[in-house]
Amino acid sequence: MVYFRKYYFNRKKQRHVFEIVIDDKNKEIFERYRVVFLEDGTPLTIFLLDDPEEELREQFHLQDFSEMNLAVLHFKLVHILLKDFVEELFVEKVGNSFERDVERPGQPIPEEFQQFAKTYDMLDKRSSKMKKHYLVDFSSEQKHWIIVSQRKSEAYRKLFEYGHQCDKLDSLFFENDGERPEPSGKNLNLIHIKDYFHQETIKKQAKKLEFIQTVIVPLNIMDYKEQRRQKRIHQKKEYQQKRLKRR
Repeated sequence: MVYFRKYYFNRKKQRHVFEIVIDDKNKEIFERYRVVFLEDGTPLTIFLLDDPEEELREQFHLQDFSEMNLAVLHFKLVHILLKDFVEELFVEKVGNSFERDVERPGQPIPEEFQQFAKTYDMLDKRSSKMKKHYLVDFSSEQKHWIIVSQRKSEAYRKLFEYGHQCDKLDSLFFENDGERPEPSGKNLNLIHIKDYFHQETIKKQAKKLEFIQTVIVPLNIMDYKEQRRQKRIHQKKEYQQKRLKRR
């Protein structure tokens, strides 16, 4: 049996919110879902209640930041929230011409690009070894890709990881954690989120952006590869300091 359990209109966020129950005693199934629509009836999201990750994502959509359980955050979920934020801004900038989270087939890496990466001391496995597939945050075939990162350092590395696979790459970031040399040519763009969208568009999502920059990014949630990279950097600095002391 499927039935509506609850409905309310969130006046602050201008959202229609329904709670739906699936109850099948024969199969021992009892699940609750929350379905959210915009004021004009456009579907916004649906998620299983009692799923902490989906609930946190919904709270982010509705800007219910005080209710969010940040303890459930992990690197992939943070990345999803950042992409959710960017996707909301896209409508005014690029419309619906981009697909989200699509695997694009890998293309042979030009020797020219490897020499280019070497110039910036970024010739490594990411820039010199082709993958079978590339999971792209937002893309229009192989023509134009958009990648989203928390920090500038991460966005900079992704220029060389993805830049050889598309005609144009925009690598967006939310926090400037240090200066990087701007890659010239190659249609590689390293851009702060505030500089990528019109200011009027950014203002509409100012609270979300502030929450990302003041709460989520400072949590310093990294994936395993990034943790290892940071550890190597730290170990290298310690080694250099010890050598200096011996002199």
